[in-house]
Amino acid sequence: MQQDFISILRYITILSDNTELFFSRSFEKQNLSSSRQIALLKIYENPGLTMSQLGQVTHYQKSAISKIVNELIEKSYITMTIDAQDRRVKHLYPTPKTDQPIASILELRNWWLDQLFEGYSAQERETLYQCLIALARRSSIILEGEKKCETKQS
Repeated sequence: MQQDFISILRYITILSDNTELFFSRSFEKQNLSSSRQIALLKIYENPGLTMSQLGQVTHYQKSAISKIVNELIEKSYITMTIDAQDRRVKHLYPTPKTDQPIASILELRNWWLDQLFEGYSAQERETLYQCLIALARRSSIILEGEKKCETKQS
């Protein structure tokens, strides 16, 4: 069973790495890495999203979020406004320049998923999707529990 567990994790990593490589290559000319694409898509789908919320929905570290946001602002894909009530809060908005890359990202995402799931039924796709969501959530819960244990021991 241990070998199966290691194999499952390895295959998830391979899938993740290949997906990231595919999207990074697709937007190489625009210098829009897969992490920037994900952040841009989330901001596009949720105008006014805060930097903290962006970190939550992408699961990126704060330092990575700051770097990604600064690069997207530099390339004029997004703008940032300071919250009127709390100056520490920064809201992110897509610019009109975002429309073209977003359309391409969505088109490529659909193509990539269609290629990956070729030969799978809709039910199989949904089952895999729900299993991956459950595993991701469970891993977050486990890590959060470990963080609490470490804090108590310190």
